[in-house]
Amino acid sequence: MKRLLIIGPYCETGGISVHIRRLVRLLTTEFDVRVIDESRLKFSDGKTFNLRSKNFIEYIGLIYNSDVVHIHTSINWVRFLHVLMSKVLWKKVIVTLHSIMHVENKKYNVLLRSSLALANKTIVVNKKIKSEIGGVSGVVMPAFLPPVLENEDELPKQLEHILSKNKQKRLLVSNAYRLDWHNGNDLYGFDLLLEVAKTIKEKGIDLFIVLIISSVEENDPLLIKYNELIQKESLGATVVILPYSISFVKLILKSDMVIRATNTDGDSLTIREALHLKKPVIASDVVKRPNGTILFKNRDSGDLYAKIVANIDRPSSSTEPSSIDYKEIYSNLILN
Repeated sequence: MKRLLIIGPYCETGGISVHIRRLVRLLTTEFDVRVIDESRLKFSDGKTFNLRSKNFIEYIGLIYNSDVVHIHTSINWVRFLHVLMSKVLWKKVIVTLHSIMHVENKKYNVLLRSSLALANKTIVVNKKIKSEIGGVSGVVMPAFLPPVLENEDELPKQLEHILSKNKQKRLLVSNAYRLDWHNGNDLYGFDLLLEVAKTIKEKGIDLFIVLIISSVEENDPLLIKYNELIQKESLGATVVILPYSISFVKLILKSDMVIRATNTDGDSLTIREALHLKKPVIASDVVKRPNGTILFKNRDSGDLYAKIVANIDRPSSSTEPSSIDYKEIYSNLILN
């Protein structure tokens, strides 16, 4: 059995982490899988080797005792370190690039280009990333892997109580790994959704918005600002922000619509999960989206509101056929 080492933020709460955990579960019957976790120590499960422990000997040992090293790292110099160490130890190296932010404006970054030149194979989650990396021959493979619902945690009681309290309203949901900025704006577009909440209140429409932030510091200034806005505008009956990680898949199942308002993106796991679970999903038009996605004009809260109202009752169909054998696809990518 081939020994596969996967490196990335395994215990974090964002889309890359979800992808890695599902990939590990998917491939455990085909490979002897080990993991190097890059998550912050507060997310560590205490069982998986964490790079931030700074145990360099164990780090080298895990690479040495592998046949294939599959790297999902987003930080250029850390990715280059993994690739270089793996090649020094004569290992096959696969690099996956999950987001355009990992490569845009970095086309001539020496560490990025050196990492991709040294790697045996590069996987990118969409064609825009492939275009950005120029002459590198990248395999386009969306990051989506179907969720295993029985492995998903139940929703917390606080959230269940909020949903029950607003059960007469149609439910809109959106999520963010963390509050962050890109090109001078809220990356995940929560500010747009708060503008939409104002309009919903003004129009008296029975819609309720739940915004999830998986990882946030206690005194995050943007979160404080948003919560103050909700209080000032009396939006508590229209929108709530919950600053902790949940099974977003379970929330999607209870929702009427999913929204992805980011001002940049890779291949959004959230969008594909919504389509897979047959929920209508609205997303910004910043990148090519999967078939079935409803697009709104990026950074335009008026257009977002209009698309919500026009499509809230629209039926959705899956764009992820169950006949796809993801295990075979990834096994072939790793072995060939």
